[in-house]
Amino acid sequence: YQPAISIFLAQPAYARIHVHASSDLDNEVGGILVGESCLDPDSGKPFIVIEKVLPALYTRQSSVHLTFTQDSIIHFHEVIDQRNTGKQIVGWYHTHPHMSVFLSDHDTWLHNHFFSELWQVALVVEPFNCLGGFFIRQDNGVLDPSRYFGFYEVNGRLGNSSVHWQNMSHPRDESE
Repeated sequence: YQPAISIFLAQPAYARIHVHASSDLDNEVGGILVGESCLDPDSGKPFIVIEKVLPALYTRQSSVHLTFTQDSIIHFHEVIDQRNTGKQIVGWYHTHPHMSVFLSDHDTWLHNHFFSELWQVALVVEPFNCLGGFFIRQDNGVLDPSRYFGFYEVNGRLGNSSVHWQNMSHPRDESE
């Protein structure tokens, strides 16, 4: 199926996700994705731009689950209000150490209840094997917890990708 939106991820946001994903290889970690939901004026297709990442400071976590606490939600909104005016929560991310890239039943429930907008996405990163992928709803709102998608890297330097996920390929610069 075709996802309802395209995703553009800034290199600094990717780097922050990568660092946070590597910070605890025994337990799941996560946070939110901050940016903008947009509409392409030419095609009329929606897309999101992920500019910042806010790691969750207050969670309940184990090797197989992650839950944001109320303190995390309050902290996210305070940081957005103070330092990211005009930006919004465009999704969330978390890790699956020693597992694979999928949304568990718990992850799917969290996504559907707390990130319910059509343009809000879920990112899962498996830090040991350098895997990752975005879960995106279809136009009808259905989310397939086993089907993930890639993204467009916003790097400002053509040909210098910072993405190291082994399950994502990069187009080569034709001048090479």
